[in-house]
Amino acid sequence: MLSAGAPEIAPKAYRAADDCSAVDEAALGRLLAALTATPPARILWVMHNQADPDSLGAAHALAQAFGGDVAAPDGLQPVARRLAAHLGREVDEWAHPNHYDLHVAVDTSSRAQLGRLAADIPAPMLVDHHRYGDLQEHMAGGALDPARASCAEVALAVIAKVGKRPDALAAFGLLCGLISDTARFRFADAHALDTARQLVAAADSSLEMCYRFLDGDEADRDDPGADVDRRLACLRAAQRVEVARVGDLLIAHSHVGSHDAGAAVALVRAGADLAIVMREKSREARLSMRATPAAQAAGIDLGSLAHAAAQTAGWSGGGHVGAAGLNGRPPAAPVRDDVLARVRAALAAPPPPRKEAT
Repeated sequence: MLSAGAPEIAPKAYRAADDCSAVDEAALGRLLAALTATPPARILWVMHNQADPDSLGAAHALAQAFGGDVAAPDGLQPVARRLAAHLGREVDEWAHPNHYDLHVAVDTSSRAQLGRLAADIPAPMLVDHHRYGDLQEHMAGGALDPARASCAEVALAVIAKVGKRPDALAAFGLLCGLISDTARFRFADAHALDTARQLVAAADSSLEMCYRFLDGDEADRDDPGADVDRRLACLRAAQRVEVARVGDLLIAHSHVGSHDAGAAVALVRAGADLAIVMREKSREARLSMRATPAAQAAGIDLGSLAHAAAQTAGWSGGGHVGAAGLNGRPPAAPVRDDVLARVRAALAAPPPPRKEAT
């Protein structure tokens, strides 16, 4: 029984929502057994490349609960870097996986997301909420719940499973991650909203404080030069965009030299129902994709499309229904064309049946 005024995050059974396959309790048990058996100094929590607040908040809370170090191959997003500093979390951007006995990938579904560490971490355990990804196919153990809107929710459930709870700072980090990954609750369901309520209490904070933190200082927002590279990439994507109409849906694709994910989001905000943005370097290529609820209702599942196209091309890919990506060796144009063909085929098929409310 919690004392009056105490945070309401009590340990409870780890469960999945009714509308997705049940969490693999055996895989979860193997993860918890490995965490218990491994000395904390030999555990490495690995976030995806260019880690975001959801990945950072989840990894920090897990490392606090079970011990271990946190790694970020290819660095963190600026806001995640500020969050790490606020939490007092040291993040190793040049980790050596061979120094650790247990590797756990956090908020990471595909090998490409492990960046330069992929070759040194052949079979990590997972704490993740993505629906598709090649890392899931040979997962030795982990907590995978694609029904959850954020990895923060999955991490919190794992921590509660062993009777622990995050401290106030860790709860603040989880809350920032949840808010960020649900696009400030636009994609939140009842579970995410209830988790946010509990985290606000545990953090002894407010949503306003999280919003201010995620937005950054007023000086940063008023600086016309802030994040200029990302804004340039979005403008160039719009300048180069090609658009096709399929029924009442607008399918857009473009290419940029950097910030492909942000450019895909910008194209959707500009009016596209589905956006595919290609980025190609000499040794690596990537496609970032975003889809609106209207495209999803018409039968689009970007995570499934990315996973299937990646398997065909020998790439790595996965993600969510409305946001996904795939990486691999150039050239990228044939893979993009394959994805576009899969999009048209999905839209030509009858839309999936809508689930009735119970």
